[in-house]
Amino acid sequence: MFNEIHQVPQKYLRVPRSGDRCPITGLCRSSIWNLISGPTPRVSSKTLRRAGARRGIRLVETQSLLDYIRGAEEPSLGEDEQVYDEQGLALVANLNKTNASNINN
Repeated sequence: MFNEIHQVPQKYLRVPRSGDRCPITGLCRSSIWNLISGPTPRVSSKTLRRAGARRGIRLVETQSLLDYIRGAEEPSLGEDEQVYDEQGLALVANLNKTNASNINN
């Protein structure tokens, strides 16, 4: 989240390349695209384009993304509950104790 040269928070993040994850949140490219696209995006973003260009660079507002994630947190999740956003993406998943013990055996 911090620029190594100046040690100031980055205001924008570039959408990760295919197969990569966001270095701050760990979200994959498709999850971020789901948050920034559509008629009512849940996270703010900007597109940098040269005049007349059809394509550009999509930048995600860092604070908006972090605020969305913080707002999706549920402090009182049960052992088998999951939190989903509007498009059905699982944001938090917990294993119950029997599943965790089966993994260890």
